[in-house]
Amino acid sequence: MAKRRVVQPPELMGRRITRAVLYRTVGRHPLIRRDPADRRGPFSLKSTMHSYACAFGASGKRPSKAAPFQLRWQVDGTERQEKFATKTLADARRAELLTATRKGEPFDTETGLPVSEVRERNRTGWYAHARAHAARKWPSAAAKHRASIAESGTIATMAACPTGKGRPEDDLLRRALYQWGFNAGRHDQELPEAEAKALKWVERNAPTVVDLDSAKRMRTV
Repeated sequence: MAKRRVVQPPELMGRRITRAVLYRTVGRHPLIRRDPADRRGPFSLKSTMHSYACAFGASGKRPSKAAPFQLRWQVDGTERQEKFATKTLADARRAELLTATRKGEPFDTETGLPVSEVRERNRTGWYAHARAHAARKWPSAAAKHRASIAESGTIATMAACPTGKGRPEDDLLRRALYQWGFNAGRHDQELPEAEAKALKWVERNAPTVVDLDSAKRMRTV
């Protein structure tokens, strides 16, 4: 992996960092919460939900024709990576993440993303989020994997959408989602009228991502 750039919290810039200094600075940040049941001691950053402990590598190549470039970085000791079709896209994404650190923004330890980006994603509708996910995975996925992406997105979306009056017939809804909604290779094609109406209904009625944080709601999916 290429040489990393380690980003410090704003409060630590120019200071010699010890474990005690790091704990006193990062540990009292209002966005960071520790699990009281964690027994690893006060200096453990693994128990936080947000962290300033980020390290970024340069974008590099990988053996793939569809997405030959990747960006790798670490948040709180956990490695993250994203794949891209061009080096320009990979470098642009790296610049976005570095900009967040320069602003003093913490990163979410579960997703490895800046907190502001996670919040924005949580406001996104479930269908838009799942459709974008399928589009990101599509270029580097094999044929069987693409079918799995479309199938899993269809099943989850049908389960998340409300039942009752106004809902399209299941056969139509399944066909619209599987063949069009989650088939990223057809996103630029014109839909048949019935499938287009079904997907419009999904856009209006699917829950937001943050709604699915509810354990009760998740049990239905």
